[in-house]
Amino acid sequence: MRPVTRMFLILACLPGIISSLGAVTVTIGSGTASNQYLPIRAERDYTFSQQIYTQAQINTVGVIERLSFYKATSGTLANSNNWTIYLGYTSKTSFASTTDWVPAPVLTQVYSGTVTIPTGTGWMQIIL
Repeated sequence: MRPVTRMFLILACLPGIISSLGAVTVTIGSGTASNQYLPIRAERDYTFSQQIYTQAQINTVGVIERLSFYKATSGTLANSNNWTIYLGYTSKTSFASTTDWVPAPVLTQVYSGTVTIPTGTGWMQIIL
């Protein structure tokens, strides 16, 4: 059985900020810091994460069409490439604790399938 990864990206902005003005690729991280990793724990059979990105961090307007993540470690993650991604809006700018989550029912599934993860370090892109 393939491991399943569920990732929830929570956008901390008003729904009107990400509008239908144009397609947007949201780049997660800069790829230069050693603590920027994919939002998964590849050594686990199942992983779940939520991330909050503010409008200032996204710094653009439009429909989110793609996400880009930087893989900061080398090695294959062939068993960690089945992802389901949800997006949503929240007024939160951070999580208060490790048990503080945005409820899944208020999020929208925008991707489910196999992602291509680089074997070395580098950027990967997911088309939603």
